[in-house]
Amino acid sequence: MAASDSPKRAGRRPAASAAGSGAREEIEAVARQQFADLGYERVSVRGVARKAGVDPKLIHHYFGGKEALFAAVVELPLTPGEVVAELRVPSEETLGHRLARIVIGMQSNALSRMTMLGVIRAATSQPLAAERIRALLTNRLLVPIARELEIDQPDLRAALVGSQVVGLMMARYVVKVPALARASDEEITELLAASLDAVLGSAITPRAGNSTAGR
Repeated sequence: MAASDSPKRAGRRPAASAAGSGAREEIEAVARQQFADLGYERVSVRGVARKAGVDPKLIHHYFGGKEALFAAVVELPLTPGEVVAELRVPSEETLGHRLARIVIGMQSNALSRMTMLGVIRAATSQPLAAERIRALLTNRLLVPIARELEIDQPDLRAALVGSQVVGLMMARYVVKVPALARASDEEITELLAASLDAVLGSAITPRAGNSTAGR
């Protein structure tokens, strides 16, 4: 047999061959799912690479490591500006009711829910994740919304709203409390709206007609 005809030794696919179109997106999708299902501690770069069908070196090339990968896949789908714009639309509903619809809408969206569950699961054991959920939910979303809407005690009210959002997700999707797990989105929206109205207090009066509505 000629040297050129000798069988080649099989080995792991090199990182370069896995770096084709869609490789990064596949890594992110797998990582997002695993962080949601397993929590931060039980996820490994090798496990993500195996599931995504790539060399672990490619993950290090794109993201630098597990912490950076985690940070890359836990972004909220809505910005404070988008939420404020929706809340400023003239409506007969209370602000709490409109905010409840946005929250439940995010939780009902598979991608949004997966992202938030990954952070919540991880936050119970990983300081980075706890910091991430504070940054995402409170500092970058709820507090800016409360301040933009000129709500009294914005930091405290935002923190209380955040505690209800996180608590609801834990109870409904992680612990799976039966009454919450089987309730419809509409039922939960109505009850959550009443709770948010109580937290937001008299500051929830819609401001569609004031001078800031068009900002």
